[in-house]
Amino acid sequence: MKNLIIFKVPADTLATEEKQDDTIENQTDGSQKTQISSIGSGGSVDGIDASTNTLQNIEYEHHEIHAGSHYFISDYESFANGIVKDFTFITPDTDEEAHFIFSISGTYAVSIEVLVGADVNVSGTVITPVNNNGNSDNASNMVVRHGDTFNSVGVSKLRSYSGANKVAGTVERVREIVLARDQTYIMRVTNQSSSANIIQWDANWYEHTPKN
Repeated sequence: MKNLIIFKVPADTLATEEKQDDTIENQTDGSQKTQISSIGSGGSVDGIDASTNTLQNIEYEHHEIHAGSHYFISDYESFANGIVKDFTFITPDTDEEAHFIFSISGTYAVSIEVLVGADVNVSGTVITPVNNNGNSDNASNMVVRHGDTFNSVGVSKLRSYSGANKVAGTVERVREIVLARDQTYIMRVTNQSSSANIIQWDANWYEHTPKN
């Protein structure tokens, strides 16, 4: 159960912990600001970031970085003509959901395909996701690998291509894809150039359990 509370404090004392004092008189000169918040079951004020004691007016994914629930993989490699590199992402069978974005770029043409429902034959090399909060010991609950082989690759959900034989290409997804629970995804990166192609890949996601 949450209790709604309303604070009226002078503008220069808002969100300043040492100044939020019960002895401050209500201002009547128009300098006061109203702050509406609620008290959660643990006694903390909802909307206050635990690490900075400030109101949460940052983007939600930024908050997840502070919370230690935001992860990434990032690297680059020189791909020969037509080389394909598969990344496998296996989501856990829990209520937690991964909110996923990516960016792929190459010195020449590059393509990406995202497939879901793959059946792994032989597992490849494990990739350990990095926590975006260097002070957090949290680890991702998603299994990430490259170099798997597959009995079947599942259903294609997204295909994108950028660049030309001598023109750099960049493919990125800035709107989150909420990955389905207990599924095996492939992120398939292909050199579409006839030349060697230095390709950079970045995948970012946060892991969040819906409140409702």
